[in-house]
Amino acid sequence: MIDESEFTDVAAALGRYRPARPDAAKVEAIAAALARPRPSGHWRWWSAAVAAIVVAGIAFWAWPASHQPAPVPTDDIPAEFSQAWFKQTRVDLPWQTPQKPVVVTVFLDWMCVGCFVLDQNLIDALEKLDRIFPGRITVVFEDWPWDRSCNAAVTTSMHPGSCELARAVRRARERGRAAELIAWLRDHQKTWKNTGLPEEFRVNSTEEDAAVRESIARGRRVKVSATPTTFINGVRTAEILPAKQIEWAIRLELARADGKVRQ
Repeated sequence: MIDESEFTDVAAALGRYRPARPDAAKVEAIAAALARPRPSGHWRWWSAAVAAIVVAGIAFWAWPASHQPAPVPTDDIPAEFSQAWFKQTRVDLPWQTPQKPVVVTVFLDWMCVGCFVLDQNLIDALEKLDRIFPGRITVVFEDWPWDRSCNAAVTTSMHPGSCELARAVRRARERGRAAELIAWLRDHQKTWKNTGLPEEFRVNSTEEDAAVRESIARGRRVKVSATPTTFINGVRTAEILPAKQIEWAIRLELARADGKVRQ
């Protein structure tokens, strides 16, 4: 289990889409038209096609109005945090990232206790935000194992075996089982090397190796020197932000993307 007493949280002062509803009068008129006796033959097909086009047209014209982003509340965020957040240096990550209003990029090592703390904080923060702002936030996990067997950028192998874990988590993520493996690692972090990974999560030395090394290369480009290191829309922090501060930062970035905050 994680001994969180080893860590001190560094708390630096750092709509929901609604389905389009066609106009009730138009819906009633269409329903009445469809209820009338229909001509036979190809005229019946034509009537149905026209009705489908009308309904599609109503939905199409309703789309822009009803699918606008939900307003992002920021009034409850402490002014000191907002001011400090927007004063942080913002960098463009020098590689292609998802085209979302908010992209959270995390460099981590799956033998790093602080990485598990941050991972859980992210889960807690995003559980609510994803429901309110669906499709607007994405998290990208990058690997930075403190293990020279795959990461030549580190001077010592503080976490021997973490390259294997990086490959295993990537493979598990592809299979939709990352949460299961990460939960197991959380509980067996200090003992997993005695028994190895569970059989279903074991990988050979080549599986996912190229992806892990590519991730390490990205870390070198942005000079990662600690884990976890997080970038929220290019704002870098090597601190373990609490879930509440992660939520504040993401809401500020959503409002910034919508042009609703003054920086």
